[in-house]
Amino acid sequence: MNQDPFERLAVDLRRAFDASFATPMESAELDEEAFVAIGVADTPYAVRLSQIRGIHAEKTLVRLPSPLPSLLGVTGIRSDVIPVYGIRSFLAHPIETEAPRWLLLAGSAETVALAFDRFEGHLRVPRANVADVRGDASTSHVRKVVALADTKRPLIDVESIVSEIRRQVAAAGLDKEP
Repeated sequence: MNQDPFERLAVDLRRAFDASFATPMESAELDEEAFVAIGVADTPYAVRLSQIRGIHAEKTLVRLPSPLPSLLGVTGIRSDVIPVYGIRSFLAHPIETEAPRWLLLAGSAETVALAFDRFEGHLRVPRANVADVRGDASTSHVRKVVALADTKRPLIDVESIVSEIRRQVAAAGLDKEP
């Protein structure tokens, strides 16, 4: 039986489409990781995209009295009141004096925002370019570095900062219900 050339083309395209889901992803895509490039003080950093839920700019910050110097205040994001902590205090930079422009929404179970100075872009980097920090440059929140063609960016571990926030909140007795 003779098949119409357009019908044959449709069948071939359908087979090719279906087969595309059966083939594994290109190995180059599997060997890359996504990062957000940010700036804190005068230092360029990277943050794993998998550790955050979003980036927000120009949010109104309501300052609150707190025994925690890292707590800058609260802001509203999608009808939730979110505590905002200054990322500078966890990275040994001077504490912010001005309201922050940029916020990272941490990807942890707790909704926490981390204030930073500059959003510098999105990066896709081969996993081989992520290495342990050598020597004294390692801190509890920066243990790896992302190597790019022209520079290296310390990699901020957002999960370790959120764990430190939990520890500080518990130590200050702020985690108890009234």
